Amino acid sequence: MCIVRRDRGRQPGPRATRAVILAAIATVVGGGSVAAVEVRSLGEARKAATTVEGSRAFSEQIMGTAVPDRFGTTLPDGLAAGDVERLLRPAGDTLPLNTLGVRSLAGFADTYAALLCTGGDVPRNADATRCEKETGGAPPRVHLGILKARPGEAPHLIAGPIEMDAAIVWRGAGLDSAPDDVDDAPAGASIRPARILGFDPAAYALAPGVPAFGVRGGWTYGYSGGFSSYEALYLFTLVEGRLRRVFAAPMSAFRMTAGAWNRDGTREHEVGESANLLLVLAARTRGHADLLLKSRQGKWRRTFRWCDAGPGYC
Repeated sequence: MCIVRRDRGRQPGPRATRAVILAAIATVVGGGSVAAVEVRSLGEARKAATTVEGSRAFSEQIMGTAVPDRFGTTLPDGLAAGDVERLLRPAGDTLPLNTLGVRSLAGFADTYAALLCTGGDVPRNADATRCEKETGGAPPRVHLGILKARPGEAPHLIAGPIEMDAAIVWRGAGLDSAPDDVDDAPAGASIRPARILGFDPAAYALAPGVPAFGVRGGWTYGYSGGFSSYEALYLFTLVEGRLRRVFAAPMSAFRMTAGAWNRDGTREHEVGESANLLLVLAARTRGHADLLLKSRQGKWRRTFRWCDAGPGYC
């Protein structure tokens, strides 16, 4: 796995660490997160990771657990990888194949969201990270579509392909920290994930009889004795017969930094995490379900409604 390495300088001592915790408490945005936790060892740091995203990031980055397949690379019977690539790859994309996969869409028989990733750091084996940019290089290209694949028939597109727009402004989401890329970008500018993580597992019924799906993007940074990991969610659906991105939001933040060494050889760590949950509400605006983005740990929440000007959620 390729992660961005950042030298954060000398790690803080115990007093400085406690000061950081107090600062975290004071700067919580809208009650959407909880204060960072100080632990005495790396083993305790693992227990302090309580969100799904934080636990998964710790397992992958610290314990070396294999990255799970969130792309749907095991294709259903009758659907070949060559068919997916042929349907999604535009003529102008000559980059090497990185990964591809599909996800069945609940409520739509024989219908799949399909993803093709080209370029970037091409995985060399099944356990390698997929759809990630090379260090210092260009990010991979991601093409999306919705296809129909009935048994005994040739698969065909019913929407797309489109190239995924992964730009996102990391603000107003109630999380207690942001990707390091935010520091390097002009104020209010959008950033793009270092890698695409695959399909979001949830089903999103945004409008009656209209398929929709989610894709996750991620950022990971390595520090001396720690790391941070972030995820964003992007929703896609049909608008007037065309596949479009209609929603994007930061979903999780996890940061672990190392502190002072203890006499027994263990090392103190500070763990801070926050995460959001996206709910599809019964209320509708212009025929589309309202969305509620809310903190899993605090009181922060925000409702999004359909806007024709986008079109999409605002």
